[in-house]
Amino acid sequence: MLVKLARGTARVFSIAALAALLAVTITVGEATAQYSGGIGIVDMERVLNQSKAMLSARSQLDEISSNYQEEISGEEESLRARDAELQQEREILAPDAWNEKAVILQRDIESLDQKILAVRRALDGLFEDSVTRIQELLIEEIGILANERGITLVLPLNSILFATEYFDVTADALARLDTRVPGIELELTEDQLSGTDTP
Repeated sequence: MLVKLARGTARVFSIAALAALLAVTITVGEATAQYSGGIGIVDMERVLNQSKAMLSARSQLDEISSNYQEEISGEEESLRARDAELQQEREILAPDAWNEKAVILQRDIESLDQKILAVRRALDGLFEDSVTRIQELLIEEIGILANERGITLVLPLNSILFATEYFDVTADALARLDTRVPGIELELTEDQLSGTDTP
């Protein structure tokens, strides 16, 4: 399944929220013979960092950022050229004419600054939303895994002081997430850049 995600809806889970979501009693279905310990531990950070969905999201974000950086660099170069030309015209143009051109240039510089900030905010939001969506899908898969194996309590690794590897189901959780979400499609719209998108 390929998930298409435009920046939008879900909130980002904190570590505490993840712990609360995972440390719940899960309805036990038909337990398999693979595991019968009743407790499972998942390294959430590892799964999120190594999952195909997250690697896909980061790769696309890097590409989107690179494309905008190239565009912005071109606009910056154009503004520098206009500024150099304006300085050469200081002794040629009438003061009023020169001041008018200077005001227009300053306005365009400020407009580009706002564009840069808007792109950064939009990229940050797009990344946060992708993390949230992947976390939600991971938690769903962990719940299914627990139900299949008769696990009644799942805890995130960072909340555990000590446990044997017997309880670790991280690899299985990662495999299930990769199977369900082998990729994630990101899209940055003009509404997101302008800040008019609605959750």
